Amino acid sequence: MKAYTHVLGGVSAALIVMRLPVPHPVTWMAASVVGSLLPDWDLPQSVVGRLIPWPAVSASRGRGRPPRLGRAFWPHPIWHRHQAHSVLGVAVVSILASLLLAMVATILPHARIAWPWVTWGLFCGGLSHLALDGFNDERQWWLWPLTKHGFRWPLHAGVRYIDHLTAGLLLFAIFILAAPMAHQWGIHGPWSR
Repeated sequence: MKAYTHVLGGVSAALIVMRLPVPHPVTWMAASVVGSLLPDWDLPQSVVGRLIPWPAVSASRGRGRPPRLGRAFWPHPIWHRHQAHSVLGVAVVSILASLLLAMVATILPHARIAWPWVTWGLFCGGLSHLALDGFNDERQWWLWPLTKHGFRWPLHAGVRYIDHLTAGLLLFAIFILAAPMAHQWGIHGPWSR
C-alpha cells in the first residue's frame, strides 16, 4: 500500500480505539498516524525510510521480477515485509520511536506528553499497517521469530490494483467512525441532523 493509504488506516485504527475512553485523543491520533508509516522503515524509498541513514541492500529475485529491498544488518539483511512487518517488529520500532521522541522532547521546555499513549498509539498504527499490507500479493512474516511462514488475507491483489479501492473504503470508514465523535465534541454537520 502507499503512504496515504497507511495514514488513512492509522486514522481509522485510532478512531476505532477512541470509541473507548482514551485520555489523550490528540496524542493517540497523531501517534497512530505516525505509527502507520513506521513498519516501512525497512524500505529505503518509503516516507520514513528516506529519513533513516542506514545502508540499503537489494538482491535479485530472478528475471522479470523486481529486486528484493531492505536494510543491511548482521548476520542477515532485514528485508522489506519480513522482520519489520511482524508484531514483534512493530512493538520494537514503536518503543524505539517513543524513546527517540522522548529524547527530542527534552529540548522543549514545556512539553507535556503522555508517553505511554504515544507508544500505544504508534503500536496501534503499526498494526493497522500490517493489516493493510495483508491485502498485498507479497506475504508478511506477522509471527516472526516464531515462524517465517508468510501471511496475507484471502482477498489480495497487487498494490496498483487494490490501493485506491482500499483508500476509498478507509475514507468511508473514517466518516462513519468520526460522525458520532464529532457530535460528541460539538461539531455539527449534515450527518448530525
